[in-house]
Amino acid sequence: MIGTQAEYARHAGITRQAVHKLKGLGRIPVRDDGRIDFAEADHARRSNGDPARRMANGAAANAGPDAGGNHEQHSFSQARTERELFNVQLAKLALEERLGALLPRQAIEEGMVECGRIIRRSIDALVAQSDEIASIARSGGTDAVRQLLRKRVREIEQSAVDAMTSRLQEIMDDRR
Repeated sequence: MIGTQAEYARHAGITRQAVHKLKGLGRIPVRDDGRIDFAEADHARRSNGDPARRMANGAAANAGPDAGGNHEQHSFSQARTERELFNVQLAKLALEERLGALLPRQAIEEGMVECGRIIRRSIDALVAQSDEIASIARSGGTDAVRQLLRKRVREIEQSAVDAMTSRLQEIMDDRR
């Protein structure tokens, strides 16, 4: 189909100004009489258009080197998309940092080491209770030992949770 710039604009779903700009930039072919071959113009827009918009429209998946597209444009499109995704991630991190959602890595690592020490002390304390455990084993049997060990494990878990919560609260307070 061949038509005027206004007719092509309606066909392509873009403004007449956009068609005029594309024509001026040489991104769509125009016949000598000023009219536009719609099929040629559509192909040119797919080949020469904005790679980011092609990606958004899903056309980039079909614009690879084997699909008649230009390999350099496909690579540019991929690189631009990757750059934009990276910029989005950076902006997200900056926002989270401003909102206080991110915590300093070193403070978290120090807190984890501290919590690990608390857990280790608790386990060492359990080993120190071996006489008590042996006494319970003699008087109450293995069920009594299991019950005691379960109780001690729950205590160790709770002390770890308390230590982690306390350390996290300290880190959050330091950031304010």
